[in-house]
Amino acid sequence: PPSSQAALASVGSDMGAVARARVLYPFKAEQEGDLELEAGDVITVLLRDAGGWWTGRSSAAAGGGGERKVGVFPCHYVELIDGEVEGQPQPQPQPQPQPQPQPQPQ
Repeated sequence: PPSSQAALASVGSDMGAVARARVLYPFKAEQEGDLELEAGDVITVLLRDAGGWWTGRSSAAAGGGGERKVGVFPCHYVELIDGEVEGQPQPQPQPQPQPQPQPQPQ
């Protein structure tokens, strides 16, 4: 993956999630900064890079430790999930303004 350390450095603790994704295929971390994936897990996507490597946060650390881990992973190993982003409600559609009646000419 391209510069895992740079991707991690750009992810601050206040950075919001952009999407959620379900893992389709397992991915074994190959270097520091990679996010290990298990099929069926749900990942919070923090940054989508056009190069094909996304930054995300696992729902729990591997081994059941409960600690969330942040790292990069190949985007083609996951599918985006419709619906709420973790901790953020789905935006509600805005009501369309009603047209005002036009006065009739006399």
